[in-house]
Amino acid sequence: MKIAQIPNNQLIRLTIILGLLVIVALIPHQLLFDETQVVCIHYYLLGFQCPLCGMTRAVHDFMHLQFASAISYNIVVALLPLYLAVDIAVIFFKRNRLFVQARKILIILIMAGFLLLYIFRIVIHFSS
Repeated sequence: MKIAQIPNNQLIRLTIILGLLVIVALIPHQLLFDETQVVCIHYYLLGFQCPLCGMTRAVHDFMHLQFASAISYNIVVALLPLYLAVDIAVIFFKRNRLFVQARKILIILIMAGFLLLYIFRIVIHFSS
């Protein structure tokens, strides 16, 4: 496998993603897990969680190796490390079609996961 030269836009994107992960990991636990304030506009207006509710807390817990807690906040977080690894592989090994196809499949799985989670949250909200 030949390592490709990284284009500037992809290097910037990768730097932003990794920077955001570091920022989320450094957010104090008390600030992130304060349940007294609702910050989700969807939850505030409709009364139930959107598909992204809990994702920041899930990523935070995942970065601190608390996997069960992370998945309890948002189950889609389980696919994100795999996506990040494949995305990095696509950046470095651009010509490898396997990584490009794997990234497309993971994007579809993540979107399907968010859709199923949203449907689940709607059903739970209206069945209670």
